[in-house]
Amino acid sequence: MSRLRVLTTLLVLALAVTACGGDEAADTSTTSGSEPSAPDPVTTEAETTTTETPAAVEVAIADGTPGLVDAVESLYDDRSAVDPEFSDHLAGATAGTDGPIELTAHTGSVAGEDVAVLTDGTDVLYAVGTDDDWTIVAGTLASLGSEPWYGPELIQLYVIGSDARPGQSVTGYRADSHHIVTISPDGSGASIVGIPRDAWVETPGGGRSKFTNVMASNGPERVVETAEILTGLEYQGYLVTGFQGFVELVDEFGGFEVEVPIRLNDEAAKANLQAGVQFLRGTDMLAFARVRKTIPGGDFTRQFHHGVIMQWGMAATQDKGVTAIPTLLELLEKHVIFDLTATELVRIAGVIQHLDPFETTNVVVPATNGTVGGAYVARLGDGAFEIFEALGDGPWVEAP
Repeated sequence: MSRLRVLTTLLVLALAVTACGGDEAADTSTTSGSEPSAPDPVTTEAETTTTETPAAVEVAIADGTPGLVDAVESLYDDRSAVDPEFSDHLAGATAGTDGPIELTAHTGSVAGEDVAVLTDGTDVLYAVGTDDDWTIVAGTLASLGSEPWYGPELIQLYVIGSDARPGQSVTGYRADSHHIVTISPDGSGASIVGIPRDAWVETPGGGRSKFTNVMASNGPERVVETAEILTGLEYQGYLVTGFQGFVELVDEFGGFEVEVPIRLNDEAAKANLQAGVQFLRGTDMLAFARVRKTIPGGDFTRQFHHGVIMQWGMAATQDKGVTAIPTLLELLEKHVIFDLTATELVRIAGVIQHLDPFETTNVVVPATNGTVGGAYVARLGDGAFEIFEALGDGPWVEAP
C-alpha cells in the first residue's frame, strides 16, 4: 500500500513528501548520510569581496568564493558564466541602479555538485559549480528589471512512493503512490495529478499490469517509462522514497502544519487525527498518508491526501525562505532517490518560492472499478486522458 513523499525544496521537499508506501508495518530501516547543517546565516564576520564591474555596478558578496564572485560579475558584464538560455532571457536587461548590490551566498551540495543561493533580499541568484568554476543557472533580478526565470521548459516530474519493507530495496518493490507534478517555469502555476495505484496499464514490454507492480524488480525507470506510455508525456525526472525516509525527512525538516480534511481513526494505519489544520511530525504525517480502508473513496482519497501534504509542504518550505534551499536540498538527498541534476534541483526549489501552494491544483484522475483474473483493477476513463493531454501544455486547471 502506500504513502507519500513531500518535496522539495521543497517540491522537492514538497515533492518528496508525496511518495511513501504501505498499509502494513512501517519500514524501520534508516537512510545513511550526514546530518544536514543549519542554513548559513547572513554573517557579518565572513570575508566580503567587492569589485567594480564594467557595468559600473558595485557587487559585494559575503561568503562567496573567488569563482562565485567572478560568475556574478559576469552577470552584469558579458554573462560568460551565465547559463546560455538564462542569458538569452536577460537580453537587453540593464542595471537600474549604480549599486552597490550586496549579496550573501548560502551554499551546499547536492547530486555531486556545489550549489549556491545569493540574495540581497530582492535579487536572488542560483548557481551551480565548484570553488573556481560556477554558472548562474536561474534567478529573479529586480535590479535588472527582469522577470523570474527557472528554466526554458515546463517542469514535469514523476513522484513515486515505494512499498519496500525493512531491509528491502526502496526501488525494488511495489510503487503504491503515483503523482505527476507540473510547474510553469515562471512560477505562474502548478498542479499535482494523482494516478490510482491499481490502474490497469500497458507496460514497456507490451504486456499489461497493475501500475503498483511495475517497479518491483524493474526499478523506477520502468515506472517512468510506463507512465510515459500511459500519459503521452515526457518527464524531467523522478523522485522515490519510502516509509522511513519520509518520516525522517519530515522530522529533520522540523514538521509542518497540514490540514487534515476529515476525521481519521484507522488502527492499521496508526492514525488518530482530528479534522482541521494541525502541526504534524513524521510519524503522524505518515499515518495521515497511509489511511485507505476506512475512508470514503479508498485509495483515490488517499492519493488526494498525498497532494494535500505536498501543498502544505510547499507552504512550509516557502516559510523557510530561499536562503535555506541549499540545506534543504542536502536533506532531500539523504532520504529521497532521484535522477535530477543539481541545476534541475535548484531551479525547481527556486520556482517553488513563487507558487501559491493553495492555488496549486490537486486532483486524482477518474477511473472505474473492475477486475482482471479476479484481481481488483482501476480502469482509467476519458476524463483521465483529457487531463494527461492538457498537462502537455501546462499545469492542469480544473473548471470553476
